[in-house]
Amino acid sequence: MQLSSLHIGVNTATGQIVSGLNTTQSAVNAVSQAMQKTCDKTDEFIDGLDRVLASSGLDHNSKEYQALAQQIADARTQLKQEQQLLDTFGNNADALIGDGTTTATTLGNTIAGLTADGANKLIDARDKLTGTIMPSLDSSFTSLSATSGSLIGTLDALGSLIGQSDGLLNQLDDTLRQTRTTLDSTIGALGDLEGNLDATRTDVAALSSSQTYEQITKLLGLNAASIGDFMGNPVHLSEIVVYPTDNYGSAVTPFYTNLALWVGGFVLVAIYKLEVDRDERIRNYTPTQGYLGRWLLFMTVGFMQAIIVTVGDIALGIQCAHPMLFILAGLLESFIYVNIIYALAATFRHIGKAVAVVLVIVQIPGASGLYPIEMMPEFFQRLKPFLPFTYGIQAMRGPIAGLYKMHYWNDMFHLLWYLPVALFIGLVVRRLAMNLNALFDERLADTDLMITERNAGVDSQLRFVGMAREFAERYPEIAHARAERFLAVYPKLVRWGFLTLAVLPFVLLILLFIIQQKTVMLTLWIVSIIVIDTYLIVVEYLKERYAR
Repeated sequence: MQLSSLHIGVNTATGQIVSGLNTTQSAVNAVSQAMQKTCDKTDEFIDGLDRVLASSGLDHNSKEYQALAQQIADARTQLKQEQQLLDTFGNNADALIGDGTTTATTLGNTIAGLTADGANKLIDARDKLTGTIMPSLDSSFTSLSATSGSLIGTLDALGSLIGQSDGLLNQLDDTLRQTRTTLDSTIGALGDLEGNLDATRTDVAALSSSQTYEQITKLLGLNAASIGDFMGNPVHLSEIVVYPTDNYGSAVTPFYTNLALWVGGFVLVAIYKLEVDRDERIRNYTPTQGYLGRWLLFMTVGFMQAIIVTVGDIALGIQCAHPMLFILAGLLESFIYVNIIYALAATFRHIGKAVAVVLVIVQIPGASGLYPIEMMPEFFQRLKPFLPFTYGIQAMRGPIAGLYKMHYWNDMFHLLWYLPVALFIGLVVRRLAMNLNALFDERLADTDLMITERNAGVDSQLRFVGMAREFAERYPEIAHARAERFLAVYPKLVRWGFLTLAVLPFVLLILLFIIQQKTVMLTLWIVSIIVIDTYLIVVEYLKERYAR
């Protein structure tokens, strides 16, 4: 009887729980459907407002239209957020109620099975009571106790689910209140929007029907389509290609050809001797004759280099509208570049070669060979008109893409301006520096490390030194006094020169990586080395002169 009562009570409780959960499910579904209908009606209302706004006749770019459209968009965004909250609530409620129903049903089935099993055991125990010992009865009670514990655990779990249901219902209540508040604010905003639309429609209708508006439109000849097209595309560009270049290789050919001609001239002064040696066949010649004799050799080889480079460019298939003018430009450029490099190297020896290297480094960014000069720092923009590469590159661009008026010949003429400068350095300055170069070469030869030149024409210059010595013999006191004063300070002069040579370029090199003006610091660094080296050479020359 007790098991039957328990079975009946559990079934009754289970039925009540399942019925309650079903009722809750129905309530949740009803609420969700009501909320969904509200959202759908609100969505239809917003769509209606959108259509009303679109047909209102307002200018889409006006502030009123933009403000109304923004309010409609905000209302639609808020409605989407509420729809997401409603969907989340429905899914959570369905999952929770489904879990509760499954748990209650499982509990009822478990209790029914356990009750039936207990009843069968009691029947067997009653039928076999006389033949069953007490341990079997104890085992039955133990099994019943375990079943009761399982039932208690299941009931506890069911209580937890009921607590979660209460929390979910509270959350639903909060969501409904928030939705109601949102809908109230939405209704107010939509009312304001409707009023604004009505006022705007009235204003537009009044403006469109006024005679003043029609007269202004006729007088100005305004065309709405033309104005809209102009506002959408205010600028129309028409690109006309003048003297096009077929490919990138042809575009950079002038720069790399000029660079090759300069490097070729530098190679000449590196592999050939700069001075002419005296022998039995040629014993007497002036420094000018020696310079021009070696100059003829360099010019001949330079012309050969220019022909090889320019003809090679054409053979490689570059775009070239005027091949002969291209070759002519290469010949003149090689002639000028070799003159400059040879004059620097013959006059200033190793320092002149270093200056030739610095010049080619400066001309790479400063002659507008690869990039427009406007993209370079201001230092190179100011330096561009003074660089030979500037006119050499421009002279080659005409024969490649096409000539324009006299630009080709103007650039060729500008290149010729560098010839007098190079000849002045090679014929005049070199003659004045021959004794200094001889001393410099002598000191370098003492190191047994550096390649040096022996200037055979220096003997004629030494005659002046002999005349000076004869003059000094007439005034021994003056000459000896000057020599003693200089020789006394000579060690200090040399020491300070080498110290400056070690410290100043090092300091400028450090500043090169700190200060933003990289180009200026690099120039100062190079100039400081050249000036200090010149100072040491002059000091050594004076020491040698006073020693004689």
